[in-house]
Formats: sequence, structure tokens, C-alpha cells
Amino acid sequence: MLFNEVSTFFLNYRIFLLDYKLNNTKVYSINALCFAISFFVFRILLNFFLLFYIIRLLFLVRVLELSSAGLICGIILLVMFCSLMVLNLIWFKGIVAHAKRNMNPPPQGSDEEKKRLAEMDESTVTINSGNYNSKENYNSFT
Repeated sequence: MLFNEVSTFFLNYRIFLLDYKLNNTKVYSINALCFAISFFVFRILLNFFLLFYIIRLLFLVRVLELSSAGLICGIILLVMFCSLMVLNLIWFKGIVAHAKRNMNPPPQGSDEEKKRLAEMDESTVTINSGNYNSKENYNSFT
């Protein structure tokens, strides 16, 4: 399960790029693409493989050998894992939409570009729970 965290590197790098206002660079676009690919490989494909492995192990091979408590734990594990898979699929849909938006940015200075930059600034505030670089917010933390 630790392989799921490979995509976190690109997510954290994205936050650094947003903090330094480098969201209109090629590096940001490449990072968005790498994040989408790593999320797909390590959170979608790998987890589907693990899900089928769990199903095979619990229900096709060991169902006769498990006690009732073991079977209940197996079902709880399966439900939790399926919930995580649904959540990952929902996130992946948003990640792909974001990567597509960054691969084909509108021309600079256009109304679409201004709207996209405004949306990115809003998402930065949401992700960071506020602009922690400003003195006002810094003083409220201390």
C-alpha cells in the first residue's frame, strides 16, 4: 500500500509551484501530467490488482477455512477497500480534467486565461487553507 504514495511527490511539487506563481510554466504542465500518470498507475491499477487479490484470497480460497469472525473482518476489509477505490476514481476524474486544462492553456491575455488563473488562485487558497505567506495570516498562527 505504500506504493500509493508515489503520486504524492507530484502533488506536493504542484503546491510549491503554485506558491511561487509558476502555474503558467511548462514544468507545471509536465508535473500535472506526471501526477495524473502516477496516480493512475499506483492508485488505480495497483489497487484494482490488490482488490482482486483480496477477493480471491478471502472468498475463493479461504472462505471454508475462516471462522465467522475472520469472515466478518474480511468483509469489512473488502468494503473499506472498495470505498477507497471509489474515492480514488472520483479524484482521478478531477486530476485528468486538471491535467487536460493545463496541457492546452488558452492564449495569454485572453478572457479564458484570466478566468483560469482566477480559478487556480481560488484552488490554491482552498488547498492551502488560506494564503499562509501573508503577514496577516502568519500573525494569526503565532
